[in-house]
Amino acid sequence: DPAAVAYDAVNAAKARSADVLILDTAGRLQTKVNLMSELAKVHRVVQRELGRNLDEILLVVDATTGQ
Repeated sequence: DPAAVAYDAVNAAKARSADVLILDTAGRLQTKVNLMSELAKVHRVVQRELGRNLDEILLVVDATTGQ
């Protein structure tokens, strides 16, 4: 479960007093409703565990054209 992995990552970062936490959620397509729901759950879990809004969310996209 990606949200469980995110939960563990946030708690590990907090235990280490880390300034930055990077979570790679791997490929998500907007047409895959279940994967987008997982992503929303990850977001909720991370916010809940941090106790505040996230400072930044980066979207990294693949620039290939299907070749």
